[in-house]
Amino acid sequence: MKLIVLLVLITFLTGCMGVVTLGTNKETYGPNVILTGNQNKQLMKSSSPQQVSKEDVLKKWGEPSQKVKDGDLERWVYIQDDLSWTGIMPLLIIPIPLMIPTGHYRTSMTFSGDRLIDSESVTKATSAFFCGISPDGLKPTCQSY
Repeated sequence: MKLIVLLVLITFLTGCMGVVTLGTNKETYGPNVILTGNQNKQLMKSSSPQQVSKEDVLKKWGEPSQKVKDGDLERWVYIQDDLSWTGIMPLLIIPIPLMIPTGHYRTSMTFSGDRLIDSESVTKATSAFFCGISPDGLKPTCQSY
């Protein structure tokens, strides 16, 4: 019993407890996108109509990891080297990662002829919740991100 009380007391005295969740987020952009750097191959939404061609993508990002043809449509998939992870990480004195790899982050684009008509990215999604003692006045506080 004394050990349990001691562990609970130490946990609260460290000043921080919480949990972090990791997963993926799938976002669809449509044809109005801006291609960002060639390293991470991410998309950004554009408020103005963009005419993105296959040549534009090849110049910026190079050859895709996969090309799939379906009638008049062609889908290009860029698979990133980074593994995607899913799980939780409780923080009680030390972080305890309980996560598994679930694939790779990727960006895909669908073309009709030479014109981009649809695009989507699967990226990292993280959320966190922490509670602890704030340094100003030793008041308990909680934050979520």
